[in-house]
Amino acid sequence: SKGDILIGAAAPWAAKQDLLWEGISMAVDEINRNGGLLNGRKIKVIQGDDKGDLTTGQLVAQSFADDENVVAVLGHSASYISIPVSIIYQYYGIVMISPVSTNVKLTSQGYPKIFRNIPSDRIFGEKIAQFCRDHGFSNILIYNIDDDYGRGIGNAFEISALANGLSILDRSSYDELSSARDFREDIKSWKDNYRFDAIFLAGVVPQAAEFIVEARKMGVNVPIIGSDAMDSPLLLEIAGQAAENVYVGSVFHPDVDYPAMKTFLESFRKTFGKEPDIDATQGYEAMMALAQGIRCAGTTVPADIARAMHAQKSFKGLTGEFAFDQHGDVTGKPLIM
Repeated sequence: SKGDILIGAAAPWAAKQDLLWEGISMAVDEINRNGGLLNGRKIKVIQGDDKGDLTTGQLVAQSFADDENVVAVLGHSASYISIPVSIIYQYYGIVMISPVSTNVKLTSQGYPKIFRNIPSDRIFGEKIAQFCRDHGFSNILIYNIDDDYGRGIGNAFEISALANGLSILDRSSYDELSSARDFREDIKSWKDNYRFDAIFLAGVVPQAAEFIVEARKMGVNVPIIGSDAMDSPLLLEIAGQAAENVYVGSVFHPDVDYPAMKTFLESFRKTFGKEPDIDATQGYEAMMALAQGIRCAGTTVPADIARAMHAQKSFKGLTGEFAFDQHGDVTGKPLIM
């Protein structure tokens, strides 16, 4: 009821190649600079490095759970971690908001304290399938990384593609140990056996970018289409010219004509001297949404914060207003190709 409001932030921080932390910290600085919350209480964020590993992620979640002063956690980044650790946060009575986990399982478990600040795989799959239909990409291959994220977005896209009258000619997977040699073998098999209009790549950079490079080297010039995990400057840094004719579904684009986005971009560039990415915007919005939930609840009791967040009809985001439904899924966020 007094002192700093303690928030956990969980991700593979030491290995991070995105700007999630910068987005979170910028939001915290703004909130604290403007007087904090609940009669001047400041927000303090503590990092927990899950190293991109489930076992470590469970230990991080337990460490937050064991601290009775932790009100909420922003994280985790990977769906294969955020889904199993969500039960820890729910059981110990901590609000969890995942800024970038899209797998539908996260919010389908019936946990009222669990939220996501990014549309689910189902929404991304529908949008991208409609994009393929509208652009005449009728015969498609699916290539997904073999984890919760890749399987989830791959399944969502396949279901929506079939519903839109598209043909899925083949579906294969790779894992985190797959190399350029593995990619070349799969690409050769496709070239020898199929005539395809596009490839849906349910992957994450840097591996997704490495696949794109190998595909272009082998003469595969059809559109390659990905989802939010490929919306990264690293895609262009690694793939270079090979990234031509690559399309990505996202909730972020710096040219969105919305006043809040313009203000955010100016502030981020001034603060960090670089361009923000999707993770920066998602971290910023997740922290701001949590702060509004605390204000509306009038307390830092997590159960009351969760109820307030479910009850709020509108949170002001960088691309417009959004809300959370009864499952904790975000609604109202526009998707951009």
